[in-house]
Formats: sequence, structure tokens, C-alpha cells
Amino acid sequence: MMHRRKMSAVLSVSAAVVLTLLILFWNVTLNEKSFKLCELWPFNASSIPSILIPYHRVIDQLEWITDFATNKTDFPSANPPVIYYDRQIIYHPTTSDGCRYKCIFAATTQDLSQGDVAVFSNRFSIETSISLKKRGVLVAFETGECPFLAPSLSPAHLNQIDLFITYMPKSPVPFVYSVFVRNKNPKYRFTTEEAAFMLSKNYVHLLPPHHRRRRRLIAWAVSNRQPNNNRAEYASAIAKFIPVDIYGSKGKQLPHNAKAFHLLSLDYKFYLAFENANCRNYITEKVYFNAMQHDMIPIVLGAFKDDYESSLPPHSYINVDDYKSIHDLANYLLYLDKNDTAYAAYFAWKEHGRFRRPIRLDCQLCGFMHRLNTGTVSLPKQNGMEFLDSKSLCFDRPLAPLQ
Repeated sequence: MMHRRKMSAVLSVSAAVVLTLLILFWNVTLNEKSFKLCELWPFNASSIPSILIPYHRVIDQLEWITDFATNKTDFPSANPPVIYYDRQIIYHPTTSDGCRYKCIFAATTQDLSQGDVAVFSNRFSIETSISLKKRGVLVAFETGECPFLAPSLSPAHLNQIDLFITYMPKSPVPFVYSVFVRNKNPKYRFTTEEAAFMLSKNYVHLLPPHHRRRRRLIAWAVSNRQPNNNRAEYASAIAKFIPVDIYGSKGKQLPHNAKAFHLLSLDYKFYLAFENANCRNYITEKVYFNAMQHDMIPIVLGAFKDDYESSLPPHSYINVDDYKSIHDLANYLLYLDKNDTAYAAYFAWKEHGRFRRPIRLDCQLCGFMHRLNTGTVSLPKQNGMEFLDSKSLCFDRPLAPLQ
């Protein structure tokens, strides 16, 4: 009798183990499937698994740009799509040179037909868009600006647009200012354990040779004196505790070339990477290029807190929202100024990946159109308010107390 009970218990445990393994296999299968679908079309932000970086699709699209691709061979380009750009507010090339997919770039919308795309960067004629859509042409709108500064489009214009090319991750062809590419698992966010391991090491060796000669703390290069947030008030509040040296049209002068921020980095340890608006996902070159690529720690203000956490490497920036008062923030900056080990930890990311600036939206769009026309991806109906509505995408940030 006892033997039978033992056998029954063993069988029960075995059945439970098998059932658990089946459930785990089922979940893994579903998750893998959902990841593959998300790589194609994570249209709703809630559908993107939290372990993926928001711009994981850009990692794939980098492979369509010859300079960034691991494989430099061009893709087969039978029946190349035709792309028209209005060239009004376009700051990138419009050519297939340097792209692994090949497209034809038209000078007029008259050359477009089924499977082609017309890209507008400003207000466009609704009559023209209606005519294009009747011919099977996609109507796209491109802007790298936040909703406050993007060209104003009427509801009638928004209803004509099939494809939104913006800085938001849900855009099929994201207009990113930069993307951090990890050395391993580039599409995935750092886990808590990975972040802790990163910060367990000493990174003083990553400090630039001129670090010990830097005697100033905070620099800020600013041109837009009429922002859509209170960044100027934040800068003034910080200046009550630590000097903030302002450069730009109404401040100290900088050369108008690529060396400007290198020159700042020779003297300054921190940089105010303050955006001109507080909007969802709005993180620009102020963070990536002005500060991080020039060995200054960015002090960030603008996007939502979770946007910075999901888009930037861990412990690579200082967020004003993490401090109860301006005084607390200032004290922490003064602490970092005196502690090279703690300061250097903000550059741990350099050993775990690098930033890429894919300024070839033409290559990205060309590759996307090839895949769309061959059925590799599909294009769901897009709502312009999800990309350009300031009321739902932007917010007011109250000024933190001084003390």
C-alpha cells in the first residue's frame, strides 16, 4: 500500500513537471511569436514587450544603411519603389547611394503609381493627396519636431496621411536622433542585474585625458529663447547654487561647426540637455550628441521619465525629476565634481555599446517600401493624433522647489 502511494506521488509530481514544461514552452512560443510580430509592427506602445528598447525596429533598419550594416551587399531590388520628397523641411539625403535597398527618387508626384510613396514635410494640397491615393500611392508625412513645433496640419490633412515618419517609436520608419546599440542583445534593454554588474566596476580609465583640467561645471548651448516649457526657469534655479554658463545667440559665442561641443567638453563636466518641450519620447541630439558623445554628463529635462529609462543606457544621465529640490540636485553635482570614480561611472555605457545616428531616413523608407510591397510587413491604419497631438503627448512640469 505504501509503495502504491509513493508511486502515485511520483506520477503526480511527474505530471505536474510535464504540465509546467508544456506551459513554459507554450509561453515561450507565444513570446517569441509576439517578439517577431512586434519587430514588424508594434503599433500600440502597450504591445511592445518591456524588455525591448522602444526603437528596436531601428536596429533592423540600420542594416539597410551600408555604413552601418554588417553585410554590405545590396539587397535584390526588382521593381524598385518610387519615392517623392517635397524637400521643404528635409535634412537628410534623398538618394539610394549608400542604401542596401534601391529605390527611384522622383522630382514630381506625376511619376508615382501603385506601390510608391509621396513624402511631405509641410502642409500639402489635399486635392493632390486624394489624386495620389486614387493611384495607389501612399501619402507620408515626415517631421522630427515635437507637436508644438511640427507644421500645423488640419484634421482633413491628417486623414489623408497613411504613414507618419516621426521621432516616436510607433512610427513605422522612426526619425531617431540617435539610438544606443548594445554590443550584445542590441534590441533589448539592460536588466536590473546587468545594470548592477555594470556599476560594480571602476571606470576612471574612461575619463578623457583633459578631465583633470576641467574647472567649470555646467554648460548650456541654447538658441530657442521661446520654448514650450520652463527650462529657462530650471536653469536659473540651478544657477542659484552652481554657475551655469550659457552659450548661443544671447550668450557666449561658440564656433558654428562640429568642434563646438568638443571645445565645451574641454572645460565643462556637465551639460544641460534641456529640450524645448516636455513631450512623450522627445529626446534629441542635445542628449546624445551635445553631451554624451563629448564626454559630458547630460542633465536632462523634457521627455517623460520612463522615456529616458527605456531609451538610454542605465546610469548615463542625470534627470532633474529624480530630485526633490534644486538644492539636492546641486549637491549631487558638487559631489560628482569631487569624486572621479562616481563621475566616471556615468560613462560605463562606453564599454557596453555605442550610439548610432542613422541620418539616412531615405534608406529606411526605401527598405520599408520594398518590404511593404512584397508583403513582409503590413501597414495598419494610423491616427495622426497619436503622433502630433500636443494635448495628449505633452505635459507641464512644475518647477522643483529650491530647497
